[in-house]
Amino acid sequence: MNTNRRHAVAALIAAGLLWGTTVPLSKLASEWLAPGWLTVVRFGLAAAVLLAVARPRGVRGDGSPREEGQQSARAHPGSPA
Repeated sequence: MNTNRRHAVAALIAAGLLWGTTVPLSKLASEWLAPGWLTVVRFGLAAAVLLAVARPRGVRGDGSPREEGQQSARAHPGSPA
């Protein structure tokens, strides 16, 4: 199995585990949260995770902007970094 496929399988396993935990965690949280607030909390947590994962492409890992013409290694997978 090549590296790209391993990452995909790992991501699918993680997504399945996270998806499966939503029902028991929602049952626990519904004991102390109203349904509307539970929805707000769930969307808030999802937004926080998405913001952490989907950082802008024009920003390096350290937060500094890339210079014009500078490409990331992901843009050209076959080229040396």
